[in-house]
Amino acid sequence: MLSSEQYEELTRRARAKALQVPSYPALDTQKKVSAAWLVEHSGFSKGYSSGQVGISRKHALAIVNRGEATAADILGLKDHIQQRVNELWNINLEPEPVCVGF
Repeated sequence: MLSSEQYEELTRRARAKALQVPSYPALDTQKKVSAAWLVEHSGFSKGYSSGQVGISRKHALAIVNRGEATAADILGLKDHIQQRVNELWNINLEPEPVCVGF
């Protein structure tokens, strides 16, 4: 969830790229923004791949092992995505992981 100030900054950055941010009301002074939208508009589309690790072809928030990726590879992609979202949108994504097979 974003404060009013964070949401205003995000929408300003998005307008500069001719994008519109999908959002939903949350509490009185906050907005909920799609993390998947942030990820996809930071260069990580569904199906993105980096070696043996990537993003699901069905959901932008699911990081998948495409073969012999290590836990470090998976966490590395997560970190890279978080860093890029922060660089572009000034938003810190907080993962809600469901780790399978670790």
